[in-house]
Amino acid sequence: MFGMNMGRLGAVGGYGRAALWTPAQLNYVSGLWVEAAPLSNSYQDSAGTSVVTAVEQPVGKTIDRSGLGNHLTQPTASARPLVSARVNPLIKTEDFTNAAWTKSGITAPTAEKLPAAAQNSAHLTFQAAYPSAIIGLTYIHTVELKAAELGWAVACIEMNGDSYGRYINLATGAFGSLSGNNAPDAISAVLTAEGYWRCTIAKVATTAAAVYSTVYLAAANGGMVFLGDGVSGILARKAQMDIGTVKPYQRVNTSADYDTATFPLYDKFDGIDDGLATGPITLGSDMDCFIVLRRDSAAPVVLFSSDSSHYFGYFEASGGNPPSLNAGSSVSYFVNGVGVPGAPTSGGQLSAAIPVGNFCLLEVRNLDLSTWTSLKVGNFGGYMLNGAIAAFYLRQSVPADRPKLLTYFGNKAGLSL
Repeated sequence: MFGMNMGRLGAVGGYGRAALWTPAQLNYVSGLWVEAAPLSNSYQDSAGTSVVTAVEQPVGKTIDRSGLGNHLTQPTASARPLVSARVNPLIKTEDFTNAAWTKSGITAPTAEKLPAAAQNSAHLTFQAAYPSAIIGLTYIHTVELKAAELGWAVACIEMNGDSYGRYINLATGAFGSLSGNNAPDAISAVLTAEGYWRCTIAKVATTAAAVYSTVYLAAANGGMVFLGDGVSGILARKAQMDIGTVKPYQRVNTSADYDTATFPLYDKFDGIDDGLATGPITLGSDMDCFIVLRRDSAAPVVLFSSDSSHYFGYFEASGGNPPSLNAGSSVSYFVNGVGVPGAPTSGGQLSAAIPVGNFCLLEVRNLDLSTWTSLKVGNFGGYMLNGAIAAFYLRQSVPADRPKLLTYFGNKAGLSL
């Protein structure tokens, strides 16, 4: 049994059944409620004249669904987040002929077939999934392999000059020798209805090296180097790289052409200058906030602010500053329904509780935002968000409503809360 968490990412217009109850049934005195799904919630321009119609388009305005009119906008075109549904960082996942897949010792490939060139060498193809790993994160490579003329292969993750994988017998699905000096942290193979072995390999990064999805052809167990004939090979398809948990397979052709129908929509912030903000706003002295959030970097972040001295949602791995400033004296944080240990009293404690690479539900209770005059999202100088927000809700605190909100927004993060 594959040892890593194999859970599914949830439904922001995505995987799984959405709750029947929605926050539209609540009364709003102050605050806002925005979601990336459906696309018609957002506009490409800040004036709200050009509706977002496809993924990877910019978000210049997103509609406040609370009815209070506190829409989020970004007048600067270059600083607009992109609406996205991308979960697989690879491209040309079903076309191994493409140059996106670097090939060595491979000749005349087709979309799926990888023939070994007529030379005595290793025969492989690979693609960089991430230019730099985040130490401590689990990277998971999945690919489907099937015997053609050759009956062995290696599916592996390569990092820092080493290969983490095993030889696989494509007739039986049994694993053989290690492909490199070190074992992967987990590995499995499941036979599909079409006779392919869906291989899944996981490795926790120990260095900040590039992460590669790699497939080797093999003549036998341990036989990575062999004399090919220019014809004999294997079949390969449906390559994917995930972080933390295995997601459903997403076909990706290009960065703007990929499967979206069953994948959650989110606004992707680039960590450089992307941000959204309300106009002048009046907020209350006791408010709750729910954010469906994914961090794509371990870089420090301030999620929400009014100005340099008013913020909440600050996290930084070594940060000693408080996670909130001028946002109330009784603020409490919860991640996926569990209170953050230590209150928290520092951005470091909050950072440790929020994973990188997977959506989570961040809940912030008892905010006093009565002195705030605007609300900025992901845009705090030096602490810009490199990640995704699929939904964001801010409203006067009503403790009796929290269980329903937890369930609704937890579903958006793929959680049953």
